Amino acid sequence: MGGIFAADFFILFVSLFFLGFFSDIAIENAVRFAKLSGMGKLAVGFLLVSLITSLPEFAITLSSVVERVPKISLGNLVGADVANITLILGVVSLLAPMRFKKEHEFQLRFPPFLIIPPLLLLLLNLSPSSHFLVGVCLITFFFFVAGLIMKRGITLEERKPFFQHKREYFNSLVAMLLSLSLVLLCAHLIVNRTVKIARAVGISSSLIAATLLSLGTTLPELSTSLSAVRKGHPSVALGNVLGSCIVNLSLILGILLVLSAPQLPQEEFTTLLLFAISLPLILYVLLQDYALDRKDGAVLFVTYTIFLVILLPAPNFLRQFF
Repeated sequence: MGGIFAADFFILFVSLFFLGFFSDIAIENAVRFAKLSGMGKLAVGFLLVSLITSLPEFAITLSSVVERVPKISLGNLVGADVANITLILGVVSLLAPMRFKKEHEFQLRFPPFLIIPPLLLLLLNLSPSSHFLVGVCLITFFFFVAGLIMKRGITLEERKPFFQHKREYFNSLVAMLLSLSLVLLCAHLIVNRTVKIARAVGISSSLIAATLLSLGTTLPELSTSLSAVRKGHPSVALGNVLGSCIVNLSLILGILLVLSAPQLPQEEFTTLLLFAISLPLILYVLLQDYALDRKDGAVLFVTYTIFLVILLPAPNFLRQFF
């Protein structure tokens, strides 16, 4: 048993180290690709980084549909959205406060868009049979937002000719995609070993599913966002978080609803939707001074803690005291 624990902890810490290492490489090449192609950093964060870092949520969605347990994916997607806004931006702001410029105004005005997907989900409460229609609307909304991001986030006059710089284009794109893939692998290993250790020490499986699953699937966003801020690219970090929220709640959730009819307990579903609707408004207010400082980070982090307290039951080892 001791040897197994030692191996698990070794893999866990090695994976954490390489998670940060490959995240740094991913951000460096994402910024380099942005300069070469003329894509704004928001467009890179949204279209490239966020799509790839949302692969864990997409993998869980496909698995839940195949295994006929779509409610796991529904809870994970909305929970990951809450974690992205509160935990990811909260931790990043606490460790490395973000300052934005006037040119980032579009990013700072973007959070209200995040309210639309959970509002559409309210239709599921009124009519569970409308899941297919809601799914189509969510997917359509994703492509609308993607087109808007492309229009606002790309400046073709700054683009370097492809054929004159094709080796630079190829090297930066391949390095970014490869390093992001390794970030996903490291995140998978971290979640896998953490769950194994948690089960071994007696933490309930329901608590693991409700916390580690959504936390684990947002590890790539946390790592890449923190790396982006440390390297002086806060707009990439914000674009990654906002983009991941849109990808999760429109594209991936839309696919889930088209393929299945997930249902959560009414109380849990209502709590998730209330947070998903209110958090973008809170973030929008916090961004009005063109910054997310440590005070803002504390507000977001405490909000995530409140979310967990409301949503999760007391773990078994605490119930003996009440």
